[in-house]
Amino acid sequence: MKGWISTTNPPKELKLGDMSIKAKAKAAKAEAAPLEPQPPAPPTMGFPGYPYPFTPYGPPPHMPPWGPGYGMHAPASSSRLPPSSPLAEDVEDVTLFPRISQWLRDLDDGPRGDGHNFSEWVEYFAERKYMRICDITDGMSSLELSKSSGMAEGTAKCLVSYAEADTQAICKREKRRAQVEKAQPHRYI
Repeated sequence: MKGWISTTNPPKELKLGDMSIKAKAKAAKAEAAPLEPQPPAPPTMGFPGYPYPFTPYGPPPHMPPWGPGYGMHAPASSSRLPPSSPLAEDVEDVTLFPRISQWLRDLDDGPRGDGHNFSEWVEYFAERKYMRICDITDGMSSLELSKSSGMAEGTAKCLVSYAEADTQAICKREKRRAQVEKAQPHRYI
């Protein structure tokens, strides 16, 4: 039999403990000598369009993160690819969202009213041409609403959070409806 059966136990003929005197001296010297700090590596020059090709952990902190279009096989037009889900503009139709005047009255009449008297702010929103609840969620914070209208901070916070929740629910429902409609087979007559 030529090979050795075990991969964990070496044969007795192989004397692993026997080292030459030179090898023992070299090993002892390596253990005793402390490592000297090495100078930093010179910066690598990237190829045009490919930042830092030899850095396995991405670009250095002072570089912007890699975006679409970077990399060896990324096409130049990769940033113009369509998203996997429909765009919000394709799904959202402002008429899907309730008018603020009616929505505020419904808030007062429902369990979320809780003494806030939201309907007193109908004129404030109408004067500033905020017509639908999606207008409230487009960049208006509760602090801005409170300061510009004189509304109590707690009421403004509740109003903005309710508008965001209702807007998200409507968007989610509409996206689901659009996906179902898209999945339906088209019948040609």
